[in-house]
Amino acid sequence: MQTTSDIYAHVTKEMNTEATDILSNVLYAKKAREN
Repeated sequence: MQTTSDIYAHVTKEMNTEATDILSNVLYAKKAREN
């Protein structure tokens, strides 16, 4: 059985990954428009 901290760490990691993906997509789109 997972402990609460394990679940919390997993959720935080997922959210960070998602945020990083969104951020890199935004930056990529911005760069693509400038070219």
